[in-house]
Amino acid sequence: MNPLDISYMGPYYPSFAPEWSSGGIYGLHYHKGALLYTVAFDALTIIYHKGRVKEYRYELIGEPPRSGGDTYGAAAGVDDTLFFGGWVHAPAQYDPTKRKITFHHKYSHLHRIDLNDMEIKLLYKDGPGREDSWSAEVSDILYNPLDDSIILFRGDGHFGHGVYVLDREGKTVMRLSSIPVLRGTFFLDYLIAGIFCPPGFTVPSPSLQLFNMENKETKITRYNMAASADGHPSQGKSIVAVAPLRNQLYAFVDDGVFVGDPTGTYNWTPDSVFVRLFATGQGVARYAPCRRVKAVSFGGGLLVPITKSDIENSPVPAASASGILLFMDESYVKIIHASGRITGLAATPDSILLATATSENTHISTRIDYCFKQLLKLPHDIINKHPPPLSLILAKRITAGEQLGGIPLTGYHKKRAIITSNNDNILIVKEYDTSTPENSADEEKYTLKKGRNEIDLDGFGRIVSFRFEKNDQAGHIYLYLT
Repeated sequence: MNPLDISYMGPYYPSFAPEWSSGGIYGLHYHKGALLYTVAFDALTIIYHKGRVKEYRYELIGEPPRSGGDTYGAAAGVDDTLFFGGWVHAPAQYDPTKRKITFHHKYSHLHRIDLNDMEIKLLYKDGPGREDSWSAEVSDILYNPLDDSIILFRGDGHFGHGVYVLDREGKTVMRLSSIPVLRGTFFLDYLIAGIFCPPGFTVPSPSLQLFNMENKETKITRYNMAASADGHPSQGKSIVAVAPLRNQLYAFVDDGVFVGDPTGTYNWTPDSVFVRLFATGQGVARYAPCRRVKAVSFGGGLLVPITKSDIENSPVPAASASGILLFMDESYVKIIHASGRITGLAATPDSILLATATSENTHISTRIDYCFKQLLKLPHDIINKHPPPLSLILAKRITAGEQLGGIPLTGYHKKRAIITSNNDNILIVKEYDTSTPENSADEEKYTLKKGRNEIDLDGFGRIVSFRFEKNDQAGHIYLYLT
């Protein structure tokens, strides 16, 4: 029998589930011997607890056929209760003449399951959507121990964005903010929400909304994009996840993480520094830390999923795996696992559980969710094992001054960069970690000749990023790590 008496860990096969191509297993959450996850786009939530299994197909939302469920991992546990949220089409509608899904019956939701009797209750439902727009999805859930309430974060959608507070019975709902936010956390005595950029919403730089839990004051703070460990700014705008670690806040964007204290409590200058991670260049698909799966606390650090972005649907992979798992602590980042697309992550008493899928969500409407979905079990001591071999494509066209990479090399024995160059060039390698001050990365320069250049990186052991002095429209850079 699998851990937690899980009788089936997949695969879940392609099904009739009208949406934007492929979903995955989302909302993977362990709490007090119970495991919850949602199979999307099947609109199926499964709960295991003490030998019992509950399958819920969103009958409380609307009529079949249903699709959706969750695509951000909105789940939380409190006492003997699990809360799960997201979005559901009920019924799902596909317009065969226009070959697209419509959102007339798409609803955002919050449910509760009592682990004593395994009964499910609908606490919150918002919607429906319109033909081409929808009510912002519930993308994160947080329990507030100060007043025994549930906090909802809603960012992905066209209306209904913001931070909401509900009592645990769902009898009262209060909207704290109307700003789009994907996820939130507590840090010191603040509730912090990362500002997200859904369609039609932009911000000048990555930003946070801070709620002071003592005096109830609210303010917006913006990160200084130029305050970077490797000396070059972030290109990300949306904050996709936030997590406290070592009395600092880790705020993830699409090309890395800001590390520091945005509240000003410690009076650091600058208050936060950007640490580049898995930034790719032209002709290569983007990677995104934590966009669909938030970081999970484990072993005194963070498990951080890096997954091929479903925002840009480039056919070119950025690595030998479309899903990479990091273990992150203060001044320490290590690659610990490589697999297919990661859609869920949970730490249990005897394992790390990963939810995986064979395809990405795209902007192409289909009636069939055609990907295969499965749960994987990893041992706890994987964080101390040798990292998996990887081959990474960082760029297929080289742009002068563009900062690439942010690849952790910790634990690798053999590290090589292969650059195919159409002209002579200069490669600048920066090395840093999550505690490196602004513009303080170590630097090495290499002279490149036209043709194939092999650079030995065995002298580096932390995070490395790369920059070229000249354009090369036919230039490539690859990394080989073993």
